[in-house]
Amino acid sequence: DNILVKAPLFIGVLDIFGFEDFAVNSFEQLCINYANEKLHNFFLMRVFDVEIELYKMQNLPIDVKTLSYPDNAKVIELLEKPPTSIFSILESQCKMAKSSDLHFCAALHEQLTKHPQFATLSSSKIKLAKDSKLKDEDSFVVKHYAAAVCYSCAGFLEKNSDTLSEQFQSKLAASSRSLVKEIADAEKVEEKIKADRGMMSARGAARASASARGGPRKAQGTVGKKFLVSLRQLMKEVAVTHPYFVRCIKPNMLLAPDDFNGALVLRQFNCTGTTECVKLMQVGFPSRAPYEDLRSRFKSSLPAEFGTMPSARFVGLLLVACGGKEGDYQLGQDMVFFKASKGGMLAELMLIPKDEIASRIVEQSTKDVGPLDKELRDVLVKYIE
Repeated sequence: DNILVKAPLFIGVLDIFGFEDFAVNSFEQLCINYANEKLHNFFLMRVFDVEIELYKMQNLPIDVKTLSYPDNAKVIELLEKPPTSIFSILESQCKMAKSSDLHFCAALHEQLTKHPQFATLSSSKIKLAKDSKLKDEDSFVVKHYAAAVCYSCAGFLEKNSDTLSEQFQSKLAASSRSLVKEIADAEKVEEKIKADRGMMSARGAARASASARGGPRKAQGTVGKKFLVSLRQLMKEVAVTHPYFVRCIKPNMLLAPDDFNGALVLRQFNCTGTTECVKLMQVGFPSRAPYEDLRSRFKSSLPAEFGTMPSARFVGLLLVACGGKEGDYQLGQDMVFFKASKGGMLAELMLIPKDEIASRIVEQSTKDVGPLDKELRDVLVKYIE
């Protein structure tokens, strides 16, 4: 299933709606906020987990507990993990002949009342509009990573089951126009999109071939089920890319120039994980450079004794030239890491002319900076002379 028919290089842009919390929230907002939860979880793993794992691999003496972040895995579990998730319960209710939105809401309260990310309206701190008629019986609350949101159950079953009738779909499929026939065959369209993007799996190609020959096809399913499958496929594709994250911040709600609403901006920072990223940079080491890059640049400008010493020792001596002190940086297995406020040290080092690096190390060592012993200092002084 993981064998790709073809895998061309591509650059993609993923733009989604932000977190939604309106006066009345329904099925659409739940789907959008669920997508936000999945992408936010991916963001957390890529930014935080990868960074923490790198520090561990490099044996940096840092307490990983200081790099903790709010994990939204429990929220995702509440939304998608069968058999007792919100979407799973919605699917089961849609299959019942005499079910209703109120039955769906009652099932949620009965099965999820003990989940830490689920709540009733009365038990939450949400303040609705004065004219709101929502009660516990026809609503539920999800404690999202950004904020707790109250959802109205009205229309959930109808929206989730919003599919074309078989008779209407068969009429579309029998159309003389190829475009209309293609639209009617949703599965064929989906496989064509994957094929066009060069990401169709061997199994997907086989399904498409079987469908073209009139072979067996899967049932279309509900809107919620399609959404979950589509989002799962999206996350698989995003996971194999090298992502860059762009956070768009709205300065005010009036779309007016020169109007900066600090509280609004701060809330967006908190909701998007930007605040946690800033904290990570403050306690971590956001700037880094491989030893080999620094060694290859300066090795020829220093005595032979320097060229044979361990890379970490070599880089530590180079940083003496910039006045590097203990605590400004950390030496890992094959990289040097700089504190947030000391990233300029690396830039300064790279700007030093190579023929001046030896004299700069000697000059700074007289100021009691860095790990330069008397023997090495004498070697450098002789080399300079």
